[in-house]
Amino acid sequence: MKKLVFGLIAMFLFTSLSFGQTFEQSVAIKLGSRITTKEGGTSKSARSITLSNFNESYKLLSVYVLNGVDFTDDGKYNDLRAGDGIYTSVQLLPNPRGTSSVGSYLISDDFKYMENLISSTSKIKIGCKIRHVRSGFSILGTNCATNCCGCTEFYDCEISIEIEW
Repeated sequence: MKKLVFGLIAMFLFTSLSFGQTFEQSVAIKLGSRITTKEGGTSKSARSITLSNFNESYKLLSVYVLNGVDFTDDGKYNDLRAGDGIYTSVQLLPNPRGTSSVGSYLISDDFKYMENLISSTSKIKIGCKIRHVRSGFSILGTNCATNCCGCTEFYDCEISIEIEW
C-alpha cells in the first residue's frame, strides 16, 4: 500500500538533482495530521507533510503538488512558518473520517538514505541500577567473594526501543 501511495505522490514530485540524483533518492515524506488553520474552523482544515531531506546537495523547493493539492513551506496561506520543513496545504480540505496513515513515512524504492532515516527516527534506551558486590558469581562465572575487587552488578535493567515509522 505504501509503495502505491508513494508512486502516486512521486508522479507529482519528481525533481532531478543537477548531478542526476532524484527527489525520490533523497527525500522521505512524513504524513502529518490535520492542523488548525490561521482562520480556524472545524469542518475543513489544512493538511501537512514533512519532507526530510537526507542529501545536503539537494535543495527542497518551497512548493510541491501532491494529488492536485498545493503544499507550501513559505509562511503564506495556511503555512505557519517558512522554511521549517513542514509543508501545509494551501486549500482547506474536509476533515477525514476513519483511520489514516498519520506519522507514516513514504519513501521510494530508489531511496538511498535508509540507514539515516532509521537512525533519525529510532531510539534505544537502556537503564540499569548498578552496585558493587562481594558475594555471588558474575555472568562470566567469577566468584565475587574471592575476587580481589568484588564485582559490579547491573540489576533492575529496563530497555525500550522506539521506532517511528
